[in-house]
Amino acid sequence: IVASFRNEGFYVNRVETGRRREKLFQVRKNQTFITMKATYNLIEFSCKAKDSIFINTLAYETICDLENTMHQLQKTIDSKALGKKIFAKETTTISLENKMINIISPEAVKVNLQSRDKKSAIEEMVELIIESGQLSKEKRNDIIKALLEREETMSTGMEYGIAIPHIKTDTVNSIVCALGIKKEGIDFQSLDNKKSKIFVMILSPSEAIAPHIKFMADVTQLLTDPHRRQELLNAKSKKELFKAFTKNNI
Repeated sequence: IVASFRNEGFYVNRVETGRRREKLFQVRKNQTFITMKATYNLIEFSCKAKDSIFINTLAYETICDLENTMHQLQKTIDSKALGKKIFAKETTTISLENKMINIISPEAVKVNLQSRDKKSAIEEMVELIIESGQLSKEKRNDIIKALLEREETMSTGMEYGIAIPHIKTDTVNSIVCALGIKKEGIDFQSLDNKKSKIFVMILSPSEAIAPHIKFMADVTQLLTDPHRRQELLNAKSKKELFKAFTKNNI
């Protein structure tokens, strides 16, 4: 979790408490200040209410990454290759302003997805990213495979009819986003067991230090507004859908 905060550009300072089994951290970035206390069986956060979605998203993604790592380790047979990755130091950096209009292409939106199940929905969204010129066709199968493996670890079907399939990948140099609508809904194994109707796919650079989780949290916060969700579902054209998703973020 500390590493995730630092990857999001936060400064993390550990504070001595005098208690051997308790760790206290002060986390800050600009006007955001968070306190994290960790014991052997509990992690507690203290923050402003407006930052709670970001923290929940960061914790959720950290757990998913940990589970995925354990899953991959179970399948690993090339220990030398794994060892090399431990000492890899080369990284690239990118800068990002968290405004939807700076991320999503007007061509990467679709009013009526044709898919009827999770696998085909992921495939259709990847095709949308390719057609918008944000991903080469040669990378299609690799991206789909990675997204499906991510879903096996933990579904990205959230609540309120929202699904946010996402991965980190070395096939992109900056955050790539696509938006699709399926009014009838698709079973995405969501947290509330309801069908997903709004799909936001996010591909982020795997090696870059960038606000990947912050962007996901921004998308989540944007879609917690029921009026915004209804506008997206009511859109009759790509232009209307793009405008509903990016308004107030220009």
